[in-house]
Amino acid sequence: MTTDFITFVENELRATDNKLTTSALTSFLRSVRKHRVDILSPESIRLWVIDMLLAGYNRATRKKYSGKVHRLYKEWKKEAGADPFEATADALNFDTDFNTEHVKKNLSRVRHLITKAIEAAESQDICIFLYLLYLPSVTIGELVELKFDDATPDIPQVHDIIETMRDSRRTKYMFGLGQGKQRLPQIERQLLAKLRATLHRHGFELDPVFSRLTVTAIWIEAALKTDIPVEEIRALVKEIPPTRPYLALIKGTPLTDNRKTEILAAVADTINDIKSQWYVMNMRANKPDDIKRAIRLNAPRLYDRITFYYPTHKVLAEAKKRKTVRKEIPYLPGLLFFRMRNDKVSQLFSRIGQYAWCYRQTTHPDSPYSVIPRAEMKKFQQYIGQFTDDISMELIPRPTPFDIDDKVYVNGVTPLAGNLCVITSVRNNDGTRTYNLRLSATTDCRWTIADIPEIYLDPATV
Repeated sequence: MTTDFITFVENELRATDNKLTTSALTSFLRSVRKHRVDILSPESIRLWVIDMLLAGYNRATRKKYSGKVHRLYKEWKKEAGADPFEATADALNFDTDFNTEHVKKNLSRVRHLITKAIEAAESQDICIFLYLLYLPSVTIGELVELKFDDATPDIPQVHDIIETMRDSRRTKYMFGLGQGKQRLPQIERQLLAKLRATLHRHGFELDPVFSRLTVTAIWIEAALKTDIPVEEIRALVKEIPPTRPYLALIKGTPLTDNRKTEILAAVADTINDIKSQWYVMNMRANKPDDIKRAIRLNAPRLYDRITFYYPTHKVLAEAKKRKTVRKEIPYLPGLLFFRMRNDKVSQLFSRIGQYAWCYRQTTHPDSPYSVIPRAEMKKFQQYIGQFTDDISMELIPRPTPFDIDDKVYVNGVTPLAGNLCVITSVRNNDGTRTYNLRLSATTDCRWTIADIPEIYLDPATV
């Protein structure tokens, strides 16, 4: 039904020479395409109203536009029945004033807050503000109770905050806010007052009443700038700030956990594209200690902010007089994994290029450095800890990029022949399973381990 109506509207648009009708129909069609509307419903009309609000159309213009489309709908439908326009009177008559100019300015101030030198006394306050900003569904009460071992979304900027807080040497709560000494309401009041004072000192334009919604409003501004659909924004905010009252007109669309993380990561990148990530370097003819010494000597300010990972294991080797000794050897000789801020990698290798080189996405010298996703690195480290003598690892040059999670069609003689599948791991004939860790577009690290119980395997979804 909707497709037919949309086609009807498209035909009317081509036939009309009326300026108002052209503007109204163009606005409607742009909205239904943007939100991938399958069925014309009150919700899809509400989304169109919000799109008109965001485009700056006043109430009179919105009424004229919706009236034009409503008349076309009646003409197209002809027979009596439910009319989605009649169920959206609240949206069509929406006339609540809202101003977001100060919120836009505050979003721009976040960048200055992140890049400027921060006094030690303000460090925790700013980390708390950024944590609330990156994760809009976290309440103040939940933040107060956060512990280091609590699960958090896989967002690099959030993990940077957690690592910064680990430096405080607290062992229980992530943020030191006097937990156990004061009641939660008192902690919340004091925290909000402190956050407001800190942000005000850094040029933020804030109302006298500062709350969790003040931070949420900035996140929504960043989400809109990231082109996140409003129905997905609505799904991720528990309460609606007064600067965005129109969000009350719609319901949030159901989101998978993966999509939630995807949105949060994209908005976090809009707010702050500086983040720590995993990379891998080839050490030429050097050893990890040589690399670390070179960094301390040539880039001392970078050294303390780099995490190194060089997996090794012990083996028995024959020494003189037929004695055996334990030797520690690397799983991947010549490769050193490291985690650091993405904006500092180029600077690092301009200082230590004679000692090592970093893998890039392609073989082109100007290609971006190849990032190892944190989830892959976590899985890699987890299985490193389980390695035994029957594990083999090797570097695999790949002329054509091919990776775990790629969708493939099976064309062999198998019950799966002809089906679309997703590569999750490779199970070998001897009962072992082979895993790949992508180092770059042309090189993988492969390791083989005895097959693991199904309880440790997640089902793949296509």
